[in-house]
Amino acid sequence: MPVLIIQGTSDTVVPFYGMPRNGLGLMSAANSLLYWTRQNECQTQSGIETLEDVDPNDGTRVILQTATDCANNADVMLYGVYYGGHNYPGHSLGVDLGTTSLDIDATRVIWDFFAAHPRAREE
Repeated sequence: MPVLIIQGTSDTVVPFYGMPRNGLGLMSAANSLLYWTRQNECQTQSGIETLEDVDPNDGTRVILQTATDCANNADVMLYGVYYGGHNYPGHSLGVDLGTTSLDIDATRVIWDFFAAHPRAREE
């Protein structure tokens, strides 16, 4: 299964660095990327790519890490939004859940990801 993660480092709802708990808990964004990279048998991992700071006034920076050449074209991508909160990059939702990054448009990122990883049709 292809996996796309968009995660803010200042997210107080789903912490970027994970949250240990007795029992389940939450994996960090980096561990989630690693888990899915292994699960999807990806052969190639990118380094950390710092994306263009489209809006220097928004107080965020976005990095991208990818794992490609995966079984069944099941690539894995992590957009880490440094200083971003629990919100939707590129769009203000009118709710204060931290800083919103304007450096990427989450709608475009998600659309491009799904376009590159279409669901196989069942015959």
